[in-house]
Amino acid sequence: FPNSAGGLPQSEITLAEGLKTKGYATAAIGKWHLGHLPQFLPTNNGFDTYFGIPYSNDMDRVADAPKGRAAFWKPKVKFWNVPLMRDTKVVERPAIQTTITRRYTEEAVQYIKENKAKQFFVYLAHSLPHVPLFTSSSFHGVSQRGLYGDVIEEIDWSVGQVLKTLREEKLADNTLVFFTSDNGPWLIFDTHGGSAGLLRDGKGSTWEGGMREPGIAWWPGKIKPHTSHAIASTMDIFTTEMNMLSLRPRIFRQSFFLAALFLSTAELASNCSGIPDSHFPKSPVLNQPFSSKGFRKPSFSKYPKKRVLPRTSISFADA
Repeated sequence: FPNSAGGLPQSEITLAEGLKTKGYATAAIGKWHLGHLPQFLPTNNGFDTYFGIPYSNDMDRVADAPKGRAAFWKPKVKFWNVPLMRDTKVVERPAIQTTITRRYTEEAVQYIKENKAKQFFVYLAHSLPHVPLFTSSSFHGVSQRGLYGDVIEEIDWSVGQVLKTLREEKLADNTLVFFTSDNGPWLIFDTHGGSAGLLRDGKGSTWEGGMREPGIAWWPGKIKPHTSHAIASTMDIFTTEMNMLSLRPRIFRQSFFLAALFLSTAELASNCSGIPDSHFPKSPVLNQPFSSKGFRKPSFSKYPKKRVLPRTSISFADA
């Protein structure tokens, strides 16, 4: 919250801090929400640069804004005094949220182009579709789903711009992209909160509607299109990336190595040799390493030890 004094402990190792030891350029773009004071911001936790709103976009509601949920049904930028920051400085307050998705996207695209000659890590965490919902004029009324649908359409455009840039800059074959969300729909906000479809419940619950999210890994030339029904967590991205770069933090905190779910046996051997068995995911039913579909940890002895270190982009949509 805007008046919070705490944040991410300095004792924690972030993915950005690990990647920095391998020479990666690192950028955080969008929602942070791990502390807004200088010592907790991305630039003090492994990121070279930061551009975004340091907490949820519904905080800092001004005193004369409509009370309760009324402010959310017809939101106006002036109702929330949230700051937009660059590194450790506030550059805009209130943040003009009608253009925030577009500006996050432009920031990510520019960073990729500026750092295309080196390894880079972009953490792009969209502030939307968390309420209040805002979209740029180009996306007003483009969806039959109303304002929420318009917001999703703009985020879809954003992801497309990032992937288009990777292709145009000839970086796609050496870039691993994860796309996911942090939780299910916020059902108390009705049409502004999203839908989990046939899944039960939503944000704040432990039913599937609250915790089962889309998770997409994209790496042309390395990942063949397929679907996995394995149970995974966003925490596993940390373990996956750290292991692929031969980084071994002191503890992995109940997270697993996901590359076995999306890379072939040969690609695993080429890029991920030497991963401890304990870091591979287990079957939710048998508690055994995945098999039958090529998910069992392979023997690496007959494969070369050379690794291809990927550029990395992680995109989250906040709900």
